Amino acid sequence: MRINAELLRTVREEESWSQDELAIAASLSLRTVQRSEKEATASPQSKKALVAALDLDVHDLDHD
Repeated sequence: MRINAELLRTVREEESWSQDELAIAASLSLRTVQRSEKEATASPQSKKALVAALDLDVHDLDHD
């Protein structure tokens, strides 16, 4: 599923988190976070984990 990778990266950086720190907070692998930011894709489960870790609404990461 396509996601808004730019917003994901921006919010992560605003939190001063590395990709590894986000991966730990979201209980995902570092590779999943890297792929989400680079390829703008994530499974529905990964998307839910990312928004929960970053305290976002699930629709915030919807791809325009």
